[in-house]
Amino acid sequence: MPRTRRTATAALLAITLVVGFLGAVSGISVVVFPNGRDHTTTPTVMSKIQGMTVQVGPDQAKTGQALAAYLSTIAALGYHGDRVYKATGVAVTAYDQLVEQEHVYVAAPGQPFVAPHPESVEEASAAAVDGATGDIDVKTPIVVTFWNKFDAPVDVYWFDTHIYNLDANETQRFHGLHGDLLTIKNADSDAVFEQYVDVSHGHEQEFHVPGGIEIEFRNHFESEPVDIYWFDTAHAHLPPQSKISLHANDGDEFTLVDSDGAIVATHVLTEADGPIQFLAVPLEVHDQLPEHEEL
Repeated sequence: MPRTRRTATAALLAITLVVGFLGAVSGISVVVFPNGRDHTTTPTVMSKIQGMTVQVGPDQAKTGQALAAYLSTIAALGYHGDRVYKATGVAVTAYDQLVEQEHVYVAAPGQPFVAPHPESVEEASAAAVDGATGDIDVKTPIVVTFWNKFDAPVDVYWFDTHIYNLDANETQRFHGLHGDLLTIKNADSDAVFEQYVDVSHGHEQEFHVPGGIEIEFRNHFESEPVDIYWFDTAHAHLPPQSKISLHANDGDEFTLVDSDGAIVATHVLTEADGPIQFLAVPLEVHDQLPEHEEL
């Protein structure tokens, strides 16, 4: 067979195989986007990036990892992802979770998920809550700055994933979404600071590690434990006749709740009250105790 004919035949065969492969994929069309974060400190600005519509069948979405591998290749993302997410942050692990023309996002191994956003953080709307619907804005990235005031490095975790080593006296900015849990751990892997990202506190937040204020909670009840809440998030459990010290920041609100769910004390930290503060319950004891009295 002449060379030109063999080449034409091979090309026709390749086209036939591609068409046959694409035709075999029938099911749901989804719009594929890359993950909104290309590394841990800088979000990807997605204003000029369009999603790619891809057909997904049951065979391509037997597992979340299989779906991520398929979408990474077909959409030519430039990396091989291992997880697929909806815009709400829900991981897609099965075919029946997909919805026609839904936007999905492929995250690379080790990267936290952030949905792409249409503009840079600096240009993003500062509105935390939609006034018309009351819905919390969970998609706009929030700038969280940590300043390590320890004399040794600490590790920054996004949920259970290690994302950064913060040197002593280093300041670093991270981008998270509403509900993300950021934890600071020391060299012994002890958590020295935990922070749930909360959009209601603004789109730019700064925290010192340890916090600029040390607060000691004292439970003087004889048999009643209390739970310590940081804003609306359960933060620590305080058994009866015990105490605990936490590092926090100016403006942090703490609430102590008994086992029946009743609020027994609320306290908002302010730098004007000094770098060392305490809160004791019941409040009658708090009013009588000098600042450094032991239990």
